Amino acid sequence: MRRVAIPFVVAAIIAVACKAYDAEAPAPNDDAGGLDASTADTSTDAGALDAADGRVPFCVEDGGLFCEDYEDPGRVGLAKKLIDDGGVITVDDNDPVQGHFLRTSVTNPPDSLCQDAYVNGAPPGLVFSAGVHVEYKVRPNVFTGGLTLGLVSRLSGGPSDCEMYLHGSPDNVQLVFESAGTKVATDLTRKLVAGKWSRVEIDVAATAGSVPKASVTIDGQSAVSGVDLPSSCQATTVSHLEIGVICATSATGSADFGYDDMRITGR
Repeated sequence: MRRVAIPFVVAAIIAVACKAYDAEAPAPNDDAGGLDASTADTSTDAGALDAADGRVPFCVEDGGLFCEDYEDPGRVGLAKKLIDDGGVITVDDNDPVQGHFLRTSVTNPPDSLCQDAYVNGAPPGLVFSAGVHVEYKVRPNVFTGGLTLGLVSRLSGGPSDCEMYLHGSPDNVQLVFESAGTKVATDLTRKLVAGKWSRVEIDVAATAGSVPKASVTIDGQSAVSGVDLPSSCQATTVSHLEIGVICATSATGSADFGYDDMRITGR
């Protein structure tokens, strides 16, 4: 089932129940955070070098709590896929910089209803006490605006779940937190460039008795720091991840994103 785009708020978590999963994937198990344990594969392949060019896979060196570098082309790192008409999810191996990477796209969305192409799930064991560090590489191949960029993370364990993601257009990217009806959106000072791989790092630091704060770097350069999270965002677990094109519409136009070298580390 397709849904009407909610202005600016495009985290597809809130509408997973309204859509049909790809035939390859089992129905979600809400008690397990949306991922059937029997299909989960968050292990990293610490084996051979990439056969094409001898590249050492990213996750061999430091896996963190969750890591995916797509150097095992036989699987998509998160077990479930959501694909609407016009959407494509592949693991490509033709990038001279990254080798294998996740590619997600939606072509020519016809109207204001969301069209999605993303993988999702709930990697186990992502529990932290003083904050969380999320990093990934993203290459916006086709990107006009109004889309979620990169990982949507649902942080749980506090008074209310908290969604964390980047959103916007090439000229105006924002860090967004949503929790208990409150949304905090902060402009970043750096941009993502079409056709170029960029490393995005989001750091959330939580100190007992104080409001958690977030910072973002892009390619090692500060894009924003000291952002106060909503007060209900006192999270201790990363309970859900979504990676890909989320809510492309006729207003946003076609979208094509590459993702790679994703890692989550607790503090």
